[in-house]
Amino acid sequence: MLAIADARFVGGAETTDGTVLIAGGRIVAAGPPEEVPVLPGTRVLRAHGAYVLPGFIDVHVHGGGGADFMDATPEAVRTVCRFHASGGTTGLLATTAAAPGDDLLRVLDVIAEVQRAGTGGAVILGVHLEGPYFAPSKHGCHLASEVRLPRPEEYLRLLDAHPGLVRWVTLAPEIDGALELMAALVERGIVPAAGHTEAQEPQIEAALAAGLRHATHLYCAMSTITKEGPRRIPGLVEVALADDRLTTEVIADGHHLAPALLRLAARAKGPKRLLLVTDAMRAAGMPDGTYPFGPPNGSLAIVEHGVARTPDNTGFASSTARANELVRNMVRLASCSLADAVEMMTLTPATALGLAGRKGRLASGFDADLVMLSSGLEVQATIVGGELVCGRL
Repeated sequence: MLAIADARFVGGAETTDGTVLIAGGRIVAAGPPEEVPVLPGTRVLRAHGAYVLPGFIDVHVHGGGGADFMDATPEAVRTVCRFHASGGTTGLLATTAAAPGDDLLRVLDVIAEVQRAGTGGAVILGVHLEGPYFAPSKHGCHLASEVRLPRPEEYLRLLDAHPGLVRWVTLAPEIDGALELMAALVERGIVPAAGHTEAQEPQIEAALAAGLRHATHLYCAMSTITKEGPRRIPGLVEVALADDRLTTEVIADGHHLAPALLRLAARAKGPKRLLLVTDAMRAAGMPDGTYPFGPPNGSLAIVEHGVARTPDNTGFASSTARANELVRNMVRLASCSLADAVEMMTLTPATALGLAGRKGRLASGFDADLVMLSSGLEVQATIVGGELVCGRL
């Protein structure tokens, strides 16, 4: 039995003192010290007033520490997971990039292998296939040559290679074959997400009827208002903000989106429908320089002062952020309460993944995935399944 005492819990507009009891990789109890007695023989760790929070869950992360999931080696996969544990991430979706089908199958094979064996860092909760089924004009920093239409002979191989591994797919809902792909996703319990898209409101409505649930990286590589004569037609930006059937996500790295856009997203969606994602690439945690996005032969990103951009400086090329930085930015830049920002990084993504019964809260029976943060929201320790994977206790 392990007890973390002298902790600060976050809830509502207040913080409270608390104790967490952990045994067998699960939380036994969490609450005020007077309600959570520490029995003799329990190992006690003092948080000394640090915040103790549910571990962060990142549903959109490509790489970090010099590695990318598209490298398709066990060492690269573990490097990414260990790096992001240093930002408080305890669970993530290993996110792919547009690439040939056979290459994506190899990536899935390796991720499945490491998921079974363990990462030594953040747990792999599944795979997020970002593409390759995009609108060609919205490929972003993905290889334009690998963007294509969805065809069942390819995507069924990917979805069924390791049943239950693919949990999330980003696609452009307006392209030929997209609605059929979404039907296959819904049948398998996979989250269909719209992104890298030119879709207008009528096409998005058709996708919602087919099971669309999420909008990927709000404001980025997605459609917005267009005009037909005097009429203004909403794009995915406006529909995602206005429609409660959709969750969405922001890359709150302090560079992708101006504070006003973060505030707008937070106010429109609220903490229960807005997720925070790093969308981090391999340069996260690395020196400035030139790095490929996605696979080793991917498009190049120029990283200066920790910001990744396309070589022509017309767009960002993923981010170099960690999860704790997103939480801090939502508090400082978007005027969110700490409790709301934490929910966007914990319970909200857990709910989107269907894991709200065991992840995203400090509650009895939940997985003992925790992060300890200083008052400045720097990571002091990350615990996954009751085991310390980063920091000191």
